[in-house]
Amino acid sequence: MKQKLAVMLLAAGMAFSCAFPLAACNGNGDTPHEHTYVHGVCTECGALEPQPTDGLEFTLTGDAEYTVSDYTGIDSEVTITPTYRGIPVTGIGEWAFQSSEHVTSITIPDSVTSIAASAFSGTAYYEDDSYWENDVLYIGNYLIDARGISGAYTIKDGTKVIADAAFQYCRSLTGITIPDSVTHIGDYAFHDCSSLTSITIPGSVTSIEFGAFDDTAYYNDESNWENGVLYIGNYLIKARSALSGEYTIRDGTKAIADNAFQLCQSLTGITIPDSVTCIGDFAFRECSHLSSVTIPDSVTRIGNSAFQFCGNLTSVTIPDSVTRIGGWAFSSCGLTSITIPDSVTIIGSGAFQYSSNLANVTIGSSVTYIGEYAFSECRSLTSITIPDSVTSIGMSAFSWCLDLTTISIPDSIVSIGDGAFHNTAYYNDESNWENDVLYVGNHLVETRETLSGACSIRNGTKAIAEHAFAGNSNLTGITIPDSVTSIGDSAFWRCSGLTSVTIPGSVTRIGDSSFAECSSLTSINVSENNATYSGQDGILYNKAKTRIVHVPRAIQGEVTIAEGVTSIGEYAFSDCREIISITIPDSVTSIKYGAFSFCINLANITIPGSVTRIGERAFENCNLTSITIPDSVTSIGMGAFTNCVNLTSVTFENTEGWSVEGWDGQINNIDVTDPAQNVAYLTDTYNGHNWTRGE
Repeated sequence: MKQKLAVMLLAAGMAFSCAFPLAACNGNGDTPHEHTYVHGVCTECGALEPQPTDGLEFTLTGDAEYTVSDYTGIDSEVTITPTYRGIPVTGIGEWAFQSSEHVTSITIPDSVTSIAASAFSGTAYYEDDSYWENDVLYIGNYLIDARGISGAYTIKDGTKVIADAAFQYCRSLTGITIPDSVTHIGDYAFHDCSSLTSITIPGSVTSIEFGAFDDTAYYNDESNWENGVLYIGNYLIKARSALSGEYTIRDGTKAIADNAFQLCQSLTGITIPDSVTCIGDFAFRECSHLSSVTIPDSVTRIGNSAFQFCGNLTSVTIPDSVTRIGGWAFSSCGLTSITIPDSVTIIGSGAFQYSSNLANVTIGSSVTYIGEYAFSECRSLTSITIPDSVTSIGMSAFSWCLDLTTISIPDSIVSIGDGAFHNTAYYNDESNWENDVLYVGNHLVETRETLSGACSIRNGTKAIAEHAFAGNSNLTGITIPDSVTSIGDSAFWRCSGLTSVTIPGSVTRIGDSSFAECSSLTSINVSENNATYSGQDGILYNKAKTRIVHVPRAIQGEVTIAEGVTSIGEYAFSDCREIISITIPDSVTSIKYGAFSFCINLANITIPGSVTRIGERAFENCNLTSITIPDSVTSIGMGAFTNCVNLTSVTFENTEGWSVEGWDGQINNIDVTDPAQNVAYLTDTYNGHNWTRGE
């Protein structure tokens, strides 16, 4: 029986410094602050980062934001959180919930500004006609889709985002009124609404994406075009590719839509009035003869690829109103110098990549994030000074800057991406290498494969870059000085000769997979003075021991997980082949995807009565012979006991109400009273299904 879908909305402020503002939170009991999460715990107050529903998958974009890309979980109630791993969640991808017929409740945070076409198609919400309001589907303040709508339509007040392709092919729609709560109109939102002649766009709208009004009756009416340019109210939607010479955008224009002037290859100059606040993605891409641009100080955002491939654009002044420069915004331009004002906080991925004439760069004092490939292959760049405000430099950010000899980098840096300075003149100067280790300022950025034996990182080092030692099978020992504050993602990945590591008290950040696939690593020890991390029996935890950060691959024998841990994360003990027994404390409530997979010698484990869910492939390829599912468990993910070939008995403490959903969508009730038969069910008959227990 279908349940009514409850749709909730989280109001959440966002800051792109990977901090989550929450005014109601007091860090020391009396001082409100912005949360900065490391491994899911606020570094100031210890608050736990809100966790998304198990099974949600996220993709990191080039602008330091996450998009929901898939949902494979078994929960019918899904919560998307405002942040994931401390980074804002701003989008929901195409077909993200395509395999989620069972979903009956969705929580979307207010941080989301973009929802792709068909994101929720196939869910119970989408398929149930009772959730459509006059042929329009909303989820909270998000307009998701419309079907067969005709005549004039007024979008309901409070709507924030119109999803991609929401009204596409509504060919009987004649008029649309958009309320002043809407900020974002998605790709193809009204595409091919061939009868749409009346469009009202309020001043609240800050972005109009690609093709939003293409092939509407309004778009196709030549009388609406002014000298080859189409406006809708105060929004510039599109310019004909034949537009040539210099063009002045009319006064009062609020935003330039995505792709508005793309491929206007005869356009030589553009004057933007001081009413414009946003230059859309791809707005002037491939305007190959554009040599003059005036950007007013009203503009706050320059979109992705906004001026990409404008080879004749040799200079541009970015006003101090701009707060972010989109990915590839000026990639492959003819710029010779650029000053990034103090107002900018984010330089997007590839923002100036391939600008081979760019010789002088000044980065403003508010920039916190320099995206991956941001200045890659700027081959005329000879020196760079990175201000103290910067905390993160992305992968290959300055790679292949062949003339870059001088790099000034502050101690404030927390994260340095893989190959950030690879193949620069600095990198290629042998005198900058110390015993096969390359430092830039007080940061260790790269090592050579020829490094062998024990390595002592030099005193004063602040950060170890991502992948700095990755793949070095000859490294047998590492000494990390107590000056180091950050160890990057995959920093010691596949260092197969490394047997133990001691984390000093100074370290406040250890990146994802920092010690992954270190096949000889038996223990990670932590200084008692460390305020962020702790160790117990060789396992790395957060300070409060509520979360497992890393389990050494070669840990052996009987393992006891620390009391206080609430969840055993995805792949937490995966491929720990020397473990024979694990004791799980009764503080644990969930065992996630692949948590103990390929623990091929794990023969003994007791699941405590606190656990409510066992994730997909949780015990795949284990050596278990018997297991008891406690009364508390209400769900078991598909493949949880795949290839447990020695398993002979599975006992359910509560045998009532267990069922699986068949491939045809039908619910099949399962009799789990026979422990031997349960083995066949879990490892074979219903192995590829999610199990749930009803009340």
